[in-house]
Amino acid sequence: MEKKYPSFFSFMNDEMAKAIKQGAVTVFVPNEEAFEKLGQKKMSQINDPRNLEIREKMFSYHVIA
Repeated sequence: MEKKYPSFFSFMNDEMAKAIKQGAVTVFVPNEEAFEKLGQKKMSQINDPRNLEIREKMFSYHVIA
């Protein structure tokens, strides 16, 4: 996953990574093109440590039990 979807992988937290490794979830991963369409400003906002809670919530929608 890290090689094929590096942008999504960089946003995963330990809990998400653990669930994926256990195989107990379905992951809907946006491709790299989707991240590129967000633009640099949006990506900077997502990466901002002050937005950690929002980022984790946003990416949790892509991991379904």
